[in-house]
Amino acid sequence: MKTHHDRVTTALELLTQGLSDYVETALRESYGSGWTQRAVEGFRKGRDAALAADGRVRWDAQALLTILWNEWNRLFRHRLGHAERSLVSELREFRNRWAHQRSFEFDDAYRMLDSAERLLRPISQSAAEDVAREKHEMLQEELIQEDAVTEGKRLSRQKRWMGLALYGSCAIILVLVTLRTYGLAESWYMAAMILISFGYFAWQMIAHKPLILDPYECQACGRVIYSDPCPYCIMIQSAGTEAEPDDEVLTPTKA
Repeated sequence: MKTHHDRVTTALELLTQGLSDYVETALRESYGSGWTQRAVEGFRKGRDAALAADGRVRWDAQALLTILWNEWNRLFRHRLGHAERSLVSELREFRNRWAHQRSFEFDDAYRMLDSAERLLRPISQSAAEDVAREKHEMLQEELIQEDAVTEGKRLSRQKRWMGLALYGSCAIILVLVTLRTYGLAESWYMAAMILISFGYFAWQMIAHKPLILDPYECQACGRVIYSDPCPYCIMIQSAGTEAEPDDEVLTPTKA
């Protein structure tokens, strides 16, 4: 099962595939033979990282989105609308979060895929459809996960009520046996202790959540966890720092 971070990675790869020909064509039409120089300006690492040995541009999502943003007024504002410009800005932020290995909750990952699909619709229908499939799969997995968590909570409540019924039955039987065997005058304190003890056990069961639930996989980090929210994601969020826009970091894939 893919994590939310994996889904964002796939979306960035599809975004790169869908935008590369579109952006390259616009640069060629506007700058002619000097288009590669304009393309290189979108790469933080410079010309050596941007160009392959055969002179072709090694496009990635960061460079493509940067060029779309920087060249908007000259090249793209008559091709795309204001909505697409807002999507470019939003996707640049998501890309920076991904590059800095920030965790993605479902809402953020779904928003990123939805924005990528919307940007690609007027540019590349095939890439947009691929992103739409990723988005649909992620939604289905989230619904299945929510159903599993809901069912786990239902079973936990059911076990709790069964435990309460068992404690109550045992307490009543022990009290009746004690009173019948020793009489009320000699065993009332024993009956009281039985009721207090079982009442305390029942209160503990109601007042405290079980420490261990059925294990399931966290959609954000991919680790197996036993409680919600994920403790690993909490530690990552507490230790992490916000990334500066367009900071260059080591990225796990070509996107």
